[in-house]
Amino acid sequence: MKTILQTLLLIVLLLGVPNFTLVGFQSDYESKLTKAQKDSGNIALGYLTITTEKVQIYDHTNKPISGKEYKIEKAEIRIKEGFISDIRIYVNGNQYINSKAPINLMKFGKRIGDKLYSLNGKKNEKNYIFIFPAVRYEASIKNKFVPDDYVNDNLIPGEINIIKKDKNLEAVVDFRIYSDFLGVINEEENGILQLESKAKIFLGTSNIKNADLIPLKYIEPYMSLVRFDQSTNKVALIQEVNQTNFRVSEPMDLLEKSFLSVGGHINILSYGLMNDHFSFNVNTGMGVNLSRTITPTDNRVLDFNTFQGMAEMGIEARRFENFGLDFRMTGIWLNPLSVDEISDFEAFWILKTSAEINGYIAKDIRKSVFLRFNYFDNLASSGGSFYQLQVGYKAPLNFGSVKAPKSITNEQ
Repeated sequence: MKTILQTLLLIVLLLGVPNFTLVGFQSDYESKLTKAQKDSGNIALGYLTITTEKVQIYDHTNKPISGKEYKIEKAEIRIKEGFISDIRIYVNGNQYINSKAPINLMKFGKRIGDKLYSLNGKKNEKNYIFIFPAVRYEASIKNKFVPDDYVNDNLIPGEINIIKKDKNLEAVVDFRIYSDFLGVINEEENGILQLESKAKIFLGTSNIKNADLIPLKYIEPYMSLVRFDQSTNKVALIQEVNQTNFRVSEPMDLLEKSFLSVGGHINILSYGLMNDHFSFNVNTGMGVNLSRTITPTDNRVLDFNTFQGMAEMGIEARRFENFGLDFRMTGIWLNPLSVDEISDFEAFWILKTSAEINGYIAKDIRKSVFLRFNYFDNLASSGGSFYQLQVGYKAPLNFGSVKAPKSITNEQ
């Protein structure tokens, strides 16, 4: 009887101790989460935590390695456009990373089975840990919004980090001011001062499994306003033979000398490479260009508008935090919108080739200087082309910001 009682007591202790430990951990976590929710007010989209418990390491055959349970030392994370694009978990002096695909933060519950692979070992023989319970994310009721970009290279286990969205348009509205070098030196009849604004509105929040492939990622309305030299800001018209109407002398001038452009782009497909260092995008879109023409007989100014449809492929390189390179090829279908006194011309295709280098000059990587070269080639039989060499500065529009605590530490 004594032996039976001792055995039962041992079983109770073995089953009870881990349970008491888990309850203690949960109680501590829930307490911190409640405090974080209270302190963050109405701007938090969710709460990210690195566990203080030990994590199990698995081998390449998906078997847990006996005795390989360690506490996490620290973690690094980068959230961009709603996705965990890079995460590193430091365990026992080794790093475990998401090497296959970004993790959609807004659907984190469906990705808890994702594996973080060790940087050590052969390609197909790497150990791994599961992202959950190593990383825990509690979404708030406002989790349908795309979170603000977030970088933290020192996530401490047990610390609750607030993932938030800005209460303004600063995160999505990109503003540029620039000048065209060829226009300034009178090599091309380009604008000498240009203002451009774009607003990226995210649509797609799900990537195809095990690939950084996102369909319909965003739409991007844009507006461009150009200031020309007074001597070159109008498109020349010529008199039609035996008619009262005029026609445009060089249709390509309507694009080169457009003083206002309004439209939008739709991202069809976005594909990331090398942990978001490179991205390939396929876009389409449309817009309207406003130009001014001048008659040859009495120098009257007539407004002339064109409609453009477009299809675009582009590659963006972000290998270094303070340097970027964009290359794009765009097919533009330019079509006249009828105007009294000016004869329509046949719509035609233009091939635009664009290359941009930008460098960040401040701690905020959204603020940068850039150098952009554009080449427009008329693919119609009439031919014609022009160049642009633009130098400028881009930054997010600031409508005021809402501050929030970065994290709730282990201290109560």
